[in-house]
Amino acid sequence: MRAILVFFSLMTIFILPSRSQNRTLPEDIVTFYRDKNFVNTVCLSIEKYKIVHMASGNIEPSYFKDVRLRKAAQIMQGVVSKILPVMDNMNSMESTPTPPYHLFLTEFNYITGWRQSGYRIYVSLDTYSADNEINAKYVASYTPDQTPENYKRIDLSELKFYSKEVHEWIQENGHWYKPSVNVILLNE
Repeated sequence: MRAILVFFSLMTIFILPSRSQNRTLPEDIVTFYRDKNFVNTVCLSIEKYKIVHMASGNIEPSYFKDVRLRKAAQIMQGVVSKILPVMDNMNSMESTPTPPYHLFLTEFNYITGWRQSGYRIYVSLDTYSADNEINAKYVASYTPDQTPENYKRIDLSELKFYSKEVHEWIQENGHWYKPSVNVILLNE
C-alpha cells in the first residue's frame, strides 16, 4: 500500500495542472533548451560528439578552427554547465563526471508545459529527432550571424517525433540545474 501511495504521489506531479503556468519559466531553463536546439542545427553528429567532450572539459575551445564549430562549442559550454553530472563509479573517490549522453543526440526539445514544486521544476517536453539528411541541411544553411536568439525555428514537419519527456530542474544558489538523467514517458 505504501509503494502505491508513493507511486501515486510521484504521478500527480506530472498530471496535476501547474499552479505556476501564469508565471514565466526561469530564464536558465529557457536558455538551456534554446541553446541546445541551436547547437543541434549547426553541428553534425560527429562534430557534436567532440563539442560535448570539449564542453565537459576534455578539449580546449581553440581546438575548433571553424567559426561555426567554435561558436557551437562556446554555447555548449553553457548548456553543460547547467547539468548536474552522474558519476561513472559512485563508489570511487576518483570518479569523473560522464558527459551527458543525451547531448550527443540530434534531438530538438520543445516545452509543452511545466510545474513548479518548491525548489524543483518539472518541464514537459516533446522531443523530435532529425535524420542525417535533415541535420546536414540545417548545417549547410548556417550563416556566421546566426545566434541562439535569432536562428530560424525548426520546421517540425521535417522532424520525426521521438518521445514525450519530463525533465526535472533543481534550484541551487539562485540558479536552475538539470540532473543528467531524463525521464521518458512510455505511456500517457
